[in-house]
Amino acid sequence: MFALLIVACASGAKDDSPVTVRISGVNVIGDLRFAGPISTRFRVEVTNPTNEPVTLRKIEIHTAQAVTFSVRMTTPFTRVIGGGQTVEVELNATGTSAGGKLADEEQVTLRGTAYFDSPHGAFVKMFGDFVRLQ
Repeated sequence: MFALLIVACASGAKDDSPVTVRISGVNVIGDLRFAGPISTRFRVEVTNPTNEPVTLRKIEIHTAQAVTFSVRMTTPFTRVIGGGQTVEVELNATGTSAGGKLADEEQVTLRGTAYFDSPHGAFVKMFGDFVRLQ
């Protein structure tokens, strides 16, 4: 069983590419003080410092812990990012507010995963940020 786990981990997509991914902006459309669905817009910046193009295939973003705001979204892409380029993509999601007087003052931890294809094979980049949604 242990050997199977090692093989499964070794056969996954690599994360040794110098491509970087970061959340460059979060915009919440609605009032977090009231419980219910909240439209959320993410801007994600992808930088490819290599000389070869990479193709962004998918981005997943979710809150890391249960707080007054939570979101989980997945967006597929077929976006080629040329060598030496930085691009910003916009993603829309629906989050959920638990409501409350202090909901818009709480810090939220966001975690993300970006999936890529390159001439050298598929790879995955993890990213995250701490934000205050106001």
